[in-house]
Amino acid sequence: MASSELVDADIRAGRDVIAELIVAGIPLRTASWFHAPEFEDWRLMLATSLVRKEGPLAAYKRVTRVLSRHESTEHFPLSQLWLVDDKDPRIDALSKFMRTTSGSEVRLKNCQVHGFFIPDALIYGLPRSA
Repeated sequence: MASSELVDADIRAGRDVIAELIVAGIPLRTASWFHAPEFEDWRLMLATSLVRKEGPLAAYKRVTRVLSRHESTEHFPLSQLWLVDDKDPRIDALSKFMRTTSGSEVRLKNCQVHGFFIPDALIYGLPRSA
């Protein structure tokens, strides 16, 4: 991807990744494409308790195993994944700011959310049990 624009193919790929992780039982609090200046490109940011409970490396290994087993996600560029703790202050701020419904997508651009600047993001609505 490595582009300043989020395209439909990326949005669909994000949906596929999320669906496979949910089916595999990976706990997700939020999922969003996030354009972060520190990365200079888009990252699929997944907030999961695995980062806190098992550590970042173990969390990435579990997610990678799941994605590599499925045709729809086996070619997803893992360099585009950004796993964060589901208790991360940015995630808490977003959760206080907005609620999404399963299957919805919300775009935020150049906004401040409870003290955190969001240059550009697309937030996926997840099922309650994810």
